[in-house]
This record gives sequence, structure tokens and C-alpha cells, in this order.
Amino acid sequence: MNSYEPVPNDQLEVQYRNLVTAFPLDVQNLIPIHVDERTRYFRQNLGTVFLGEPTPQQAKLLQYSELLALTTILNSPTFKPTTQTPSDVARLKATAYASQYVTIRANELLGQSQLPEPVKQAIMMRGHQYALANLTRLSLNFNLREQLSSYLKDLKNRYGQLAAITCMVATASAGAGDVMAVSELTAQIGMAVGTAVAITTETTSLTDP
Repeated sequence: MNSYEPVPNDQLEVQYRNLVTAFPLDVQNLIPIHVDERTRYFRQNLGTVFLGEPTPQQAKLLQYSELLALTTILNSPTFKPTTQTPSDVARLKATAYASQYVTIRANELLGQSQLPEPVKQAIMMRGHQYALANLTRLSLNFNLREQLSSYLKDLKNRYGQLAAITCMVATASAGAGDVMAVSELTAQIGMAVGTAVAITTETTSLTDP
């Protein structure tokens, strides 16, 4: 696991960048260029495990989880207390509004897809759970004695949930067999793998010099 290094999928990366560059410039200018690339590449790799090489439409739909991840990049639930200038406050408000915009675009992307309605609703529910997990993470930010169980649950509900959504979208868009049952199963696999990779990544970052 420690030696695993994700690589970008060219088609999925192009679709991601196409979506981002279609945003209004005011939103684009607030998006950090190279933040969380490794976790995005990991989800790209994970999605292709269940889908294979995606069609352009499937590649576009797989960006749903990446847009959710982008909302958190823009409006992070973790921070260190600092003295803020009026300019800092204005930027925080701007990124929060940009995050709202990206959330709307993510929901549009899923809503316009050809997935069965029950599957859309199940994916959307996981998106809701991801948003609530960020709210919980914000409250944990104030807890200086965070318990290990809370830490692991946070990784599962945020990083694991995004991986679960990626797997669910991938298998649902492939359309094989009982779509709902198969996509729910792969979502559980994705959550377990996503959580494990998040733990490994954070452990490595703490031990690296």
C-alpha cells in the first residue's frame, strides 16, 4: 500500500479540466491548481477498475465525485486559527460562494445523466452524507483531543465516501446486471479502499521528513 502511487487517467483528467475551465472566471480564479491531485488520480484509477476505459459521456459523469471534492477544496472544513484581515475574510466568503456554485454544477451533471432514477437518488444521498461529514469535520476542528475513533470515522465519511461515489457512478454507468445492487456493492468496496488509502496517505505525510 505504501508503494502505491496513482497516475492520472488522460481521458478523465481532460474531462475534469474541461468542466473547470467552463466555470466563470471568477470561480476559476479561486481554484488552486495542484491541490489534492493525488487523491483525484486515485479516484480516477479506482473508477476505471470497475468501468474500464470510459466513453466520453461516462468520463464526464465520473466528474461528479471530483466536483464534490472541489467544493471542499474551495471551502475547507479544516483550518488553523489566525488573525484575519478584511481581505482574508472577503476571500473566505468568495470561496464559500464558489463552492456553492460548484455544488449546483455537480447536481446538474448527475441530474442530466441517463442513470436510472433510483440510482441517481442513491448517489445523491451519498453526496448529502459527504456534505454533512464536512460539517462534522468542522466541529472536530475545535476538539484538540480528537479521539482515534472520530479520526477514522472522519476519513471514512469524507475520503471513503468520495471513493464510494466514484465506484457507484462507474458501475451504474456501465449498466451491467442489477444496476442498483451492483453499484451499492462496489460503493462499499470503494469506501473501504478509499478509507485505507486515506489512512496510508496521512500516515506517510506524518512520517516523511
